[in-house]
Amino acid sequence: EPVYPKPGNGRQPVGLERMLRIYFLQHWFNLSDPAVEEALYDSNAMRAFVGVDLGREPVPDETTVCKFRHLTESHELGRALFEQVARHLQAQGLTVTGGTIVDATIINAPSSTKNQSGERDPEMKQTRKGNQWTFGMKAHIGVDSKTKLIHSVAATPANVHDSQALAHLLHGAETRVWGDSAYVGQTEVIEQLLISLFAGGHCLITGAPGLAKTLLVRSIAQIFHLKFSRIQFTPDLMPADITGTEILEQSPDGHRRMQFVKGPIFGNVILADEINRTPPKTQAALLEAMQEHQVTVAGVRYPLEEPFFVLATQNPIEMEGTYPLPEAQLDRFMFNVLIDYLPEDDEVAVVQQTTSRRPEPIEPLFTGDDVRSFHEVVQKVPIAEDVVRYAVRLAAASRPGQTNSPDFINEWVSWGAGTRAAQYMVLGAKARALLHGRSHASVEDICALVAPTLRHRVLVGYRAEAEGISVDHVIGRLLETVVSPNS
Repeated sequence: EPVYPKPGNGRQPVGLERMLRIYFLQHWFNLSDPAVEEALYDSNAMRAFVGVDLGREPVPDETTVCKFRHLTESHELGRALFEQVARHLQAQGLTVTGGTIVDATIINAPSSTKNQSGERDPEMKQTRKGNQWTFGMKAHIGVDSKTKLIHSVAATPANVHDSQALAHLLHGAETRVWGDSAYVGQTEVIEQLLISLFAGGHCLITGAPGLAKTLLVRSIAQIFHLKFSRIQFTPDLMPADITGTEILEQSPDGHRRMQFVKGPIFGNVILADEINRTPPKTQAALLEAMQEHQVTVAGVRYPLEEPFFVLATQNPIEMEGTYPLPEAQLDRFMFNVLIDYLPEDDEVAVVQQTTSRRPEPIEPLFTGDDVRSFHEVVQKVPIAEDVVRYAVRLAAASRPGQTNSPDFINEWVSWGAGTRAAQYMVLGAKARALLHGRSHASVEDICALVAPTLRHRVLVGYRAEAEGISVDHVIGRLLETVVSPNS
């Protein structure tokens, strides 16, 4: 039967079947009312599915879509429709299995949004995601791991942690649950490590003991089915303990020859644990490997297996007996990632999970060949010249004594970032755009990666230290000072 718009107001009514098809498109592709209208104009396939011919009629506008959606919700028809779809899929053998993938997304709303009573909805809350504050609700979904069918949905205020809605997303027969992080609470850290891995860079991880830095690195290696090597840096560690050494070997026929025995550097994911505990001579053994992906011993070049990813940890406390990394080596790390203590709720969840059962083994999802393919895809992501110029200006503005250097940089900073910082910001922005489901890098991606990119490249002077000014504070001032393009 015809639904809104009504006959006589200049527009033809839209049939029920076509509105139902639009309703299904909204749910299948997670589209808002304005977005589904725009998608119907942009997509020939969607218009063909709905049955709209732009040569004869316009696409139903967002008001039409909104009124129909409210009509279905007021009569609880949406639930009945999707339950019928579920029964049909089950009849075809597409049943819910023993695995569930859980995820959540924030539904933004203007802070002035009112409910039907004309009051601010108490369920809408403000929360922070990265460097951006948002207001609204959060939608949590549970998806079957095999059929990719959504079997549960829950809505909470935006400031509710994802883990608190987990119980509402499980059907009760799961043998395994997948989330968007390897362990609770460090999603931003994990994202930065993945960006570095996909972009082909290396990471420096700074954090206090006991924050699962080693667990995180080992988990990433297992997920990508990569060879993992751990090197515990100590004051008596020698360069040959890292790269390998030649030994004199005697063959069965009595001949002697020098045989090269590979060191732990010959792996895919290398954890250099507490790298600032060893002298500079040993730290320098990583330089050639990180930059050239090769090791030279006794004049012979030994290439390293790709992909090659170094994650070095350093302990910010107990500075006695440590050796700060030289600037040349610091510059070879794409990011300096900070791992801080968890919020109380997250820490409670970690303690409960780790003391109640043994951890499930991590099954590989990718291979080394996949990671190499990721490197090629990331480099091909388009980025506007204005966005690249913004990254260059951010790096250049961190250098004291330059023509356009801000006054606070000349006062607080003794050494700024080089060109490699801008390169890593752009490369990281491309990888982050892909992780967030976008086909091009934007200013938002650059801003999100400025701190981990510049944190170890900008050296503050004695004035900043005397005034209690940290590197992160200087980077925050840079973001406020350097004008971003309108994109």
